[in-house]
Amino acid sequence: IRDWSAEFMNGWIALLDSTIRDAQADGAIDPAEDPAQLAYEIEAFLLLANAQFVVRQDSLPIGLARRALEHRLALATAG
Repeated sequence: IRDWSAEFMNGWIALLDSTIRDAQADGAIDPAEDPAQLAYEIEAFLLLANAQFVVRQDSLPIGLARRALEHRLALATAG
């Protein structure tokens, strides 16, 4: 299970990284952004939101993560 989980997480982060690189190529994300760093930050927001949602059983963490992601992506937007 540990190996599968690690492989899954590595694949997910690689997908985020690749998607960010595609967005950079399309001009949607600033080329100066580090794709690995942005992918890490996105996953951190999602992971914390999910963990807090499971523990708290309310949607407040989901809203907080949504706003954090919107803010971070706005900063990463080209132009």
